[in-house]
Amino acid sequence: MLQEIQEQFVLFLGSLNARHVSPLTIQYYEAYIRRFIDHSNLQDLSELSSMRIMEDAYNSLVSKLSQKSGAQLKPETKRKYIKTMSRFCDWLVRRETILKNPFKLIEQPKVKAKKKPCLKNEEIHQIYCTTNKRWSGYLRERNEMIISFILATGLRRAEVCSMRVVDVEFRPIGAIIHVIGGKWDKDREVFVSDQYAQALRIWIKQVWIYSEYLFPSQRGTPLRPRGLSSVFKIIKDRTNNQIHPHLLRHTYASTLVQKWVSLETVRNNMGHSNLKTTSLYISHNEEIHLDEMRKTERRFWMYLLA
Repeated sequence: MLQEIQEQFVLFLGSLNARHVSPLTIQYYEAYIRRFIDHSNLQDLSELSSMRIMEDAYNSLVSKLSQKSGAQLKPETKRKYIKTMSRFCDWLVRRETILKNPFKLIEQPKVKAKKKPCLKNEEIHQIYCTTNKRWSGYLRERNEMIISFILATGLRRAEVCSMRVVDVEFRPIGAIIHVIGGKWDKDREVFVSDQYAQALRIWIKQVWIYSEYLFPSQRGTPLRPRGLSSVFKIIKDRTNNQIHPHLLRHTYASTLVQKWVSLETVRNNMGHSNLKTTSLYISHNEEIHLDEMRKTERRFWMYLLA
């Protein structure tokens, strides 16, 4: 990799870390961007602005990887190269290092949308039972509150770990959770019901005395994302189910869709940059929506024939 590009690449990865992007996501960006740039064999940093050079490099990389595997490269993999390079070039454009991002014009292959999984009520009950049996004292209360918090807000793992007590604003009815510096440095606000707000009040009275963080470790220091993942790994091993924080986030979004909350509201609460991502939860709840439409239709005809 060209020295000039290498320096910018290291700074880009550092910016991801500063935004609290998870280590696995940073590794993902590093692997795809490095592979693309090494294949491109660029002679100058400015060539990242060239639509012709970048499109030729993308096409030749796809062809090379397809020949190597003996099969056509999956559309999902093709999109990953475009997505990661587009993020990198967007960052370079904001820093005025290059003039434009050519990857925004490269046509992306169509990918079949995958349905988002979510937890059933009995599975959620099983999680709480496991938490109650596995931990005691402060750790049990904290871990139960974390599970409830994700189910009530849909926050990401890193957002939960960095949440501070001052980020919770209580209202006469309910509370507002201020998510500061979420994924890609985006701020947002999430409303929680009055019932859960009362539980938060009680929890904060116990926590704020020795920590500024909402879910601190026993020492009062912020809980790390890896530490939160280890909690869910224990739950997963005990329940024999694929339980992880993001599954609770999917469950939150699916619950909102079931309650007929508008997609735009769900998108804002989840912090999605694209409404297409949020719309995946509609396909997951297709049967629920069809059932509701049938009930509405029956009420409509009963009204006309009365």
